[in-house]
Amino acid sequence: MRYLIEHEVVVRFATAVQDHHCELRLTPLERDQHCRRVVVSTRPPATIRATEDGFGNVVTSCSVAGELRTLRIRVDAEVETTLENPFAFQPAADSRGTAVAR
Repeated sequence: MRYLIEHEVVVRFATAVQDHHCELRLTPLERDQHCRRVVVSTRPPATIRATEDGFGNVVTSCSVAGELRTLRIRVDAEVETTLENPFAFQPAADSRGTAVAR
């Protein structure tokens, strides 16, 4: 099953900020699913780069040079589940060994 995901965040600053930097963790993990496409865009335009953190999450960094009062971040993704039944996932265990949905 394929899912199209659209996510948008708008950050409005009370006063103008200079040279803003942020990190996002909005890319779906490759567990029981496959990310066919992930596009991160910003307005105003930002320098965008992706790395991976110690837990395997994709960390997208956005840096905007200059002054701004509003930052709009948009993520468009296409994700395909690898399970025959997308609702038949195995619960993950927390640090106490208790099953939790992931």
